[in-house]
Amino acid sequence: MSEDELENLTQPSESIIYLSNVRLYKNEYGKTKIDFCWDSLKYPVKGISLTDQDFYDKLDKEDIYFDKAIIIVPIPKDASWVSPNNDGEKRAYKFMSKVYEIIL
Repeated sequence: MSEDELENLTQPSESIIYLSNVRLYKNEYGKTKIDFCWDSLKYPVKGISLTDQDFYDKLDKEDIYFDKAIIIVPIPKDASWVSPNNDGEKRAYKFMSKVYEIIL
């Protein structure tokens, strides 16, 4: 999904997005997170909540890295990219519900 396609959504939706340089991990508070690169964005996306329960136990042991992956993500229109700390850095209140590694 491109930024233009996202902008044209008029109601909540789920999308399948192709990513690269994917890192799944637990942060210092024990919350599961995902970092990734998405061709539609200029900069890497970091610290997004990960709700794929298949990884919870695995991430207790170590971080997981994928060169390429597909994610399923809900796209609620009212939860857009925001800067909660007013520092200008964009963050999202979205979460990834499923992650599939792509093996080439």
